[in-house]
Amino acid sequence: MAQDLESRLDRQNRYPGWNQDVLDNAAITLIGSGPLCHFVATALTGLQVGSVKIVDNSRFNGTPQNEFLYLDNPIPAAESKVYVLKDILSTMNGKMDIDGIHSTFVGQLVKDSNVLVDLTNNPGSKSRSFRFAVKQKILYISASVDRTKGTMISYDPNNPKQNQPAEGDFMHVEFKGQAQGAIPSGVIAGAVVDDIRRMLFKLSPGESAATNRIYYNLLSDARFKPTDDHEKADGSYYKDRKIAVIGAGALGNFVGINLALLGVGNVTFIDYDIISNSNLNRQPLFSFYDSVDRKKVDVITDILRKINPKVKFEGIDGKIVNSNEELSDEDKKKGVKPVDLSYLFEFDAIISCGDNPDVRLTLNDYVSRLRQTQNKVIPLLDGGTSPKNGNAAVYIPGINACIDSQLGYSAMPRIKQRCAADDHAPSVVYTNLTIGSLLCGELSLVLAPGMPQMPIKNPLFYTGISASRFGLQVIESQRCELCR
Repeated sequence: MAQDLESRLDRQNRYPGWNQDVLDNAAITLIGSGPLCHFVATALTGLQVGSVKIVDNSRFNGTPQNEFLYLDNPIPAAESKVYVLKDILSTMNGKMDIDGIHSTFVGQLVKDSNVLVDLTNNPGSKSRSFRFAVKQKILYISASVDRTKGTMISYDPNNPKQNQPAEGDFMHVEFKGQAQGAIPSGVIAGAVVDDIRRMLFKLSPGESAATNRIYYNLLSDARFKPTDDHEKADGSYYKDRKIAVIGAGALGNFVGINLALLGVGNVTFIDYDIISNSNLNRQPLFSFYDSVDRKKVDVITDILRKINPKVKFEGIDGKIVNSNEELSDEDKKKGVKPVDLSYLFEFDAIISCGDNPDVRLTLNDYVSRLRQTQNKVIPLLDGGTSPKNGNAAVYIPGINACIDSQLGYSAMPRIKQRCAADDHAPSVVYTNLTIGSLLCGELSLVLAPGMPQMPIKNPLFYTGISASRFGLQVIESQRCELCR
């Protein structure tokens, strides 16, 4: 079934104060065509902004690195990257006006833009685009990343505190000439797209753009500070690891993209849901083709194999349960297949991307009991999002508090069969992009031999309310009887 371009926006339109009319009339210019641009542009197709221009003069000169939108399509050498991006993004959302301009930044090319976003690691480009934005009083964002860290800052001419922005804050000279990595690109891209939205309209009176630099740093124990505490580890061990991802929806999409780019050896998705039009605003892998009414696990594995054919992606159509009796009558009526928890025994880590507390508690109990009864340790990573906030937590049995002790899922209200209900909760793309990427950043540390750098012991969080956006819970969670 072809995409319904109206119902695909249903989930974000449900959020109080959401203003799709403003997005429909917005003109965004992205400068750069690297991985950071790929994540930002992908999220913008989900929000469905009116028009996007991509300005860059890069050409293909080999195998793309972390530029996932190209999939495995054969691209002629010396072809302009922006022209290929234009065609791909137009396929993902046919209601948007998308253009590629093969050029270095020239102000005259983008004078009709509402928001200008420089995503390069080129201080010269940033200087030209920043000066143009300040002179023309255009909303402006500057972001850069390398393989382990990233940063962003915004200029809002409507903010009286930014009447005299310092150009040096927007240059990010420490990233000059560095290759852009997947995980920092995803984390920073989520914050960039959130700032684009909040510059165009606000969901609450206290919102503002990030007028001070925001950092993400996988080599920092605090994660959101620029100073390194560790050296980067060799990532060659990924190819020998086996990961289970529970849930192939919004978080699962961005987790899957990052796992493909990391080159994890074997990734298995477990999900029993069918793709609907309303998924497409935040589940971008289902936008490449006519995927509506197909099984999520079938489509996500097909697309991810194209992004990285060297990774073995598998999909299991089913629901994780303790036994057949745990399936509800409604599940049985739909023919949902049970997948026993014992199937997870051989995996090196489990990433929980479900959308209700029950599946999280089931997985939390399983890995806890496994250590107690068989001295087997399987790390569990868990993510959750709302339109404004999100969190990522890691549980390594025997080392830190369990997911329930960290986040209190057992005290949350139960919502039966949320994916099949008519009263879907609001959901947007950028928090899922951010949290999915944060989860994979922690996974890269969990998988490292001997874990030379510890993954977090307490939840990471992203919040649209805080000026700093990101944080790490500093008070260690009290352990319960399950994880003592």
